[in-house]
Amino acid sequence: MNENNNRPSFTPDVVSRLFKLSLENDSAPDNLDDDYKRTVLLRDLLEDIPPFRGDLLKDVPALLRQLHEALPRLEGKSLGQLLHDPKTSIDELRTAKDYAKQVTKSAHGDIEYEVAGVIYYGAIAAALLHHEIRITQHSYQQLCVSFDALVGKDWIVPELKDLFRRAKEVCNKSTDISDA
Repeated sequence: MNENNNRPSFTPDVVSRLFKLSLENDSAPDNLDDDYKRTVLLRDLLEDIPPFRGDLLKDVPALLRQLHEALPRLEGKSLGQLLHDPKTSIDELRTAKDYAKQVTKSAHGDIEYEVAGVIYYGAIAAALLHHEIRITQHSYQQLCVSFDALVGKDWIVPELKDLFRRAKEVCNKSTDISDA
């Protein structure tokens, strides 16, 4: 008998899920640094695949709609991929923003709320940066202040900080034009 058949194989996805489960375990120390918790949660949320928008499902048969609501998406782009891909459509970015907004509404505590807010502003930043379109009612000046504050957070991953820095530059240019 081949000994290799009895050895478990761990794909990167399996290892990631095991790590996530270990962090969610009740025996995890309560004294974990809040910024560490924010970073871990942010990375998890960036790997999440947002659901289809409701209007995309209107022509899908009822059974498929029910399956979509009951099961997670098996393929598609993660939130992180959506935010960093210049080819992501405005509709997809609005979906990501709306998804993050829903997560803020159902957040269990300040940490979840703050992390979902980062994704919310990430979608706004991506729309500004990649399409020069503002998908929010916030003014360019308000966005500059928000992006600047987010860049200053130590727990935000570098890729998002870069997105916020570059979007802030777009806001600064737009503020200059609108003030002229």
